[in-house]
Amino acid sequence: MAPDPLEQTYLELPNTSVTLGQTIAITEVGHWLEDSEIGVSFEILSAYLDCDSHRIALINPLEAQNMFILGRDGLKKDEKSIRTAYDQEIEAIKNKDFVFVPINEGYQAHGTEEAGNLYATGDAGGTHWSLLVVDCRKSELSGWHYNTSRDIKGHEKIATTCQAGIVHLLGEVKPVPVLRSGTTISDTKTPCQTENNKSRSDGGGACGPCIWHLAGRLVMLMVDMQERAGNTRDPVSGALVLDSDFMLECNEEISSERQLDSVLYREQMQRLIVECRHLLE
Repeated sequence: MAPDPLEQTYLELPNTSVTLGQTIAITEVGHWLEDSEIGVSFEILSAYLDCDSHRIALINPLEAQNMFILGRDGLKKDEKSIRTAYDQEIEAIKNKDFVFVPINEGYQAHGTEEAGNLYATGDAGGTHWSLLVVDCRKSELSGWHYNTSRDIKGHEKIATTCQAGIVHLLGEVKPVPVLRSGTTISDTKTPCQTENNKSRSDGGGACGPCIWHLAGRLVMLMVDMQERAGNTRDPVSGALVLDSDFMLECNEEISSERQLDSVLYREQMQRLIVECRHLLE
């Protein structure tokens, strides 16, 4: 029997991959984006916006899930060290000033019987995506949490736990005496995926495209601010020197764009995947 072409890998990147079927499904209105679709789209966005040069990391859902597990459980008995057990996650965020983390309540199911089949397919399940941005420039990490739903609660705790995981990871590589997790602030002005979405027919599936869009907008705002500041760095830490209220400025910019358009974002995501495949052929 011939293999199903929809199940064949359409695009494979260094850290993520997506099938043809998943690529097609991205533009289906109401479709809830799976881990691989978010992961590939974040990885392409990172390359497109040259995030590495600006010391910004866009994390994929598998790495985010591992950050949550580390933040919740700490190092397990069968794990020799954080550096060996979480080498990929450390590599992704070391030397970064800002870390963007997709948040999914499915991360909480890790280790349960219910989660067994989900993790076998590489998808954590869940019903909603939100976005965490962590400022790693100081010894006390601070985070901003963006949730496009007014109804779904509990993501704040998951975001805080992921931030704690990041503290553990950076503690392996950052030359500071004490690294700790500070406040995780929920941005209450984040546009709503239903009330403020031109594509209301997208329903509950709008969260994935919306956080992808928000991640891109925030990165572009950060890069613009870096360039306006002359890309100046602290000679001791190497961290970017930006005004302490710059995240508030970013949030004001985001909240002023009150209209989201998740169907448009779906089309943009799919187009970038197709273009990336053609570039790699």
